[in-house]
Amino acid sequence: MRLSDEPEYIAAVPAVMRGDFSTARENFEALIIRTRRHELHDQAAFLLHQLANVEARAGDVARARALHAEAVALDPDNPMSYLLAATGYLEHLRDSAAAASQLEALDQLLASDRWQPSDNDMSRQWYVAEAQKVRAKMSKK
Repeated sequence: MRLSDEPEYIAAVPAVMRGDFSTARENFEALIIRTRRHELHDQAAFLLHQLANVEARAGDVARARALHAEAVALDPDNPMSYLLAATGYLEHLRDSAAAASQLEALDQLLASDRWQPSDNDMSRQWYVAEAQKVRAKMSKK
């Protein structure tokens, strides 16, 4: 499934940008249901992270944290999930400790045999560089 072709995604993204969290939530939730039904774990995890950021911006910190945790648990061998969680914790929840914890888990995954990159995965070097960018942001906060 290509998310950028899905009507719900096309509706959700601009809704987030304009602060219409109800519309964003409704559309992300519909896509999460569909991606889970088709066992597209990486896409479901991505959408859960996006919904977590919506909830954080809407003020539901507890739900945002739960959604980030759910996303990582759904796709624990995908480094992108830890990177998205770290970014969400830092930028939307202002929680440097939680972001650091996610980056540590990312480092551990990249150093392990659990992560087996697919053809459409980013490189190990890319993940390391992106994690460093998040760490640099953390040091400024």
